Amino acid sequence: MLLAVDIGNSFVKIALLNEEKVVARLSLETERGKSADEYLARIAYSPLGRLIKEEGVEGAILSSVVSSLTPNFLSVLERLSGRKPLLLGANARTGIALKVDHPLEVGSDLVAAASGAVSLAKLPSFIADLGTASKFIYVDKDGAFRGVAIAPGIRGGALLLREKTSSLPEASLSLPPSPLGKNTFDSLNAGLLYGTAYECLGFLGGFEKIAGEPLTPYLTGGNARFVKSLLPSFVYEPDLLMKGLSRIYARNQED
Repeated sequence: MLLAVDIGNSFVKIALLNEEKVVARLSLETERGKSADEYLARIAYSPLGRLIKEEGVEGAILSSVVSSLTPNFLSVLERLSGRKPLLLGANARTGIALKVDHPLEVGSDLVAAASGAVSLAKLPSFIADLGTASKFIYVDKDGAFRGVAIAPGIRGGALLLREKTSSLPEASLSLPPSPLGKNTFDSLNAGLLYGTAYECLGFLGGFEKIAGEPLTPYLTGGNARFVKSLLPSFVYEPDLLMKGLSRIYARNQED
């Protein structure tokens, strides 16, 4: 079993994988002030933690975009697995060529997503990773990361509208029947949800023009569930990053 952790700006996602199949998962809020002991206790007393105790863990891998929490989770993973975890960073063998201006600027979450697309063997690919930020990624036919567009995420957009307007209510993020709202609630939700879906389709079309060929579109990330019904042509892969982390871990175990 492999224990994989992806620390994002809003949530820490933890998964137990058997090869590239997720058998258990846990999502915690990203709380920068929590100690390693506090996070360890949260994991240990969860169903995932009990499964780790029963089945054991052969290794662990960490992807993090929150540097202040990286040392804490390296400690947590070492205590859970009994061995030093692999940190996805510049020294890890990912198999993903970064064909961008500044490779060191590419976040580990983007590399993990690209690795997940490569593991599914349907290249070239377009990935809409809808989290705190909405990331739109192009992976070419050789499995290289060719670039990304980053936009505000759904929840961030909803929060901004709530804070910066005096008359709009809080968005429920429930999908209205039409993109054309007939009342304030539907209009607000339509803008956020249909707007994000159209954003995905627009970037897909734009990237395909750049690539000069069709791309297999994937949909992932914590906010993907809000718009997946609007994107039937996209392959919904909620565990794409975890599959990518599993692939990277395996590559780093090779002699």
